[in-house]
Amino acid sequence: MSSTTTHLRFVIRTQDKGRTYHYFRRRPFPMVRLPGEPGSALFTTVYNAALQAKTHDEFLALRTNMQKQRPDNRELGSPCTEAILGWAARRLTLAQAAIVARRFGVAIEHIVRNCEIIDDPKNEALPKI
Repeated sequence: MSSTTTHLRFVIRTQDKGRTYHYFRRRPFPMVRLPGEPGSALFTTVYNAALQAKTHDEFLALRTNMQKQRPDNRELGSPCTEAILGWAARRLTLAQAAIVARRFGVAIEHIVRNCEIIDDPKNEALPKI
């Protein structure tokens, strides 16, 4: 793989779990993660803003803006995740209990033990246990 990369001032490149991350580090200011790949519009915009920042507060603002731009994790709203979180809170529906039992490969009785079963109209379609 022969690619020409331009060395960007104050940019640190790291790899973690197969992913590459780029950070802007200019002492004595805090480190700022640069989004995307070098050369992309978002990367260039944040990099230029970091170069122009002169105060500690401006760097903190860059970090705050990056935290707001994080994409929503679709898996956090999945039925499986909600079922597991409900099980951890000991309050779930029978449908959620069935999902958790299937996920962990155990009988549903082990999942509903010491749990509050929430009434849900969808539960009537499930077979009685």
